[in-house]
Amino acid sequence: MKKKFKLDIKIILTSILLLLTLIPLFSQIAAFADPAGHNPMFDYLSDIEKADMNVVKKFLFTNENIISLTFLAIIMGFFILVLLDLIIRKKSTHILICFFGAILASAYALTRSIYCFQTGSISLVSGFTYAVSSICFLVLSIFFIKKTFDGDCGIWYYILLIVGGLLFFFSSATSSSYSILNAYSHSNDVVYWTGYAVSRFYLLLIALLAFINISCDYFPSNEIKEVKAIN
Repeated sequence: MKKKFKLDIKIILTSILLLLTLIPLFSQIAAFADPAGHNPMFDYLSDIEKADMNVVKKFLFTNENIISLTFLAIIMGFFILVLLDLIIRKKSTHILICFFGAILASAYALTRSIYCFQTGSISLVSGFTYAVSSICFLVLSIFFIKKTFDGDCGIWYYILLIVGGLLFFFSSATSSSYSILNAYSHSNDVVYWTGYAVSRFYLLLIALLAFINISCDYFPSNEIKEVKAIN
């Protein structure tokens, strides 16, 4: 008998996220190919500045865009690794993927925190919440490992997951960061929308890792109950 091909929801979700990362990537490629057409401040430049291509494309080399591009490339590579791991090692707990994924999300939150502190003003609030979420994700990486072997980490596992996720979202959604409420003033701002997309990708990464971690325990609580029932 032929085995029925069963689609894994984790593979589907990872594939969708990987495909979505192509949107900001192609937007950046288009911006580098035509910086004048994608520079939101181009109309405000003087004629001399418009003639200087180094000035025109300067917006693509800001610290903000460098951070976004760097972590976009990293998460694209990581999604590919997750996808390969899910396909090749179907019965694995994917413990290293969950661990390093949480470390990666923590690193992004920490980087954004440092950037916000350097920017100052209202960004200090975002910097602080990014820093706390970074700590939550760092500790969560350890809890991912513990849950894999223990089957359960108690309430702190979920507290870190929820609090860290909410703080990260709050940090990314403030007026000094990547709030959708500011979208009207960033209609042609590829730097803003790349940063917006990347911040959401890392939030979705944590959600994906938690789903993988919870569904791939060595000793899930339901199996323990079944064993006890049999005995």
